[in-house]
Amino acid sequence: MYKKQQASRMVQLFMSGDPGVRKAADEREKQRSKFKPAMFVDDLHIDRAQTRRALSGAVKTLLAEEEADQNHLHLCQLSSQREMARVWGEYSPQLWVKAVQSLPPEVMKFAINASSNTLPTNANLHLWGKKNSDVCRLCQEARQSLSHVLNNCQVAMELRRYSKRHDEVLKVIGAFIRANRPPPPLRPHYRPSFGYLLISPPHYSN
Repeated sequence: MYKKQQASRMVQLFMSGDPGVRKAADEREKQRSKFKPAMFVDDLHIDRAQTRRALSGAVKTLLAEEEADQNHLHLCQLSSQREMARVWGEYSPQLWVKAVQSLPPEVMKFAINASSNTLPTNANLHLWGKKNSDVCRLCQEARQSLSHVLNNCQVAMELRRYSKRHDEVLKVIGAFIRANRPPPPLRPHYRPSFGYLLISPPHYSN
């Protein structure tokens, strides 16, 4: 632990933007280099390899943070995907990312495209120059956006597409629970006429 703390301090010195701090660190390095290597190691309780690893890790972390900031800035400037950046800025997406990564590939692809509004809806196809109209092909009235397809199409509601999709999901969840439900434990009971312990067979209920 002490070595890691010393390495972090030296990394902070090397990465500092103050020329005076860097010069002082260099002078100290020159003075200590006059002594034997064993004295240098024993005095600082750290070796050059550990300092180099810590410095390399700090630089990689700094570059990764800068790249993430640039990507976020670019995402906020997009006309459609900036809404996703706004939502992700308010809520941590870590749980969502962990859940999506455990999905089948085709479901994961749909979830990622839906979150970034890049699914081939008529609104996007019209925006990309692939279709002449962005009108929904079911209701023939509203613009077929992602929200309209998933939630708001009146014709789809009349055809019970949303409720049917919801019911199908519940059926899958119910089948999974029934298949993985452990058997009920044996319930001991006494029969007064015999006076000894009996074990009743398991009772299953649908």
